[in-house]
Amino acid sequence: MLQFDAAVLQTALAITISIAAAITSWKTVLKPIWDRFKARKQAELEFQKNCIARQETNQKIVIEKLEEIDEKVEKTNKRIDDINKMVTGMQRDNLERSHFMFVNEYGYCPSGIKESLSDIYRTYPDKDVDGITKKRLNDILDLPEYPTPG
Repeated sequence: MLQFDAAVLQTALAITISIAAAITSWKTVLKPIWDRFKARKQAELEFQKNCIARQETNQKIVIEKLEEIDEKVEKTNKRIDDINKMVTGMQRDNLERSHFMFVNEYGYCPSGIKESLSDIYRTYPDKDVDGITKKRLNDILDLPEYPTPG
């Protein structure tokens, strides 16, 4: 059986007390450092959360602005389509009036007007689905450039 004498027991007790004192002193020294580390880590997490929240807010703002732009583009495209339809109608009307005036009334058409009417037909967006406008233009282009005497 092990026997401890008083000196060994006193030495063991002194070592244990020294270790406990060292642990307590290190705890006293390390606790503020540990607390600062935890606080810094918490601050970093908060900063990241704030950055993510700001990023999400900014993304929502950008998406809303893009949707507004899309709406404006759609409105603009509709206006352009309406304008194109009006221009098409005016081109066809101009070709029809010119046909009536030069073919039915005058019987001739100057070369400058023929060129102008050809340019109108060339930019005609619908490209004359039923062929009537092309026939009208050809009738005008077949006319003489000067009136016939008589």
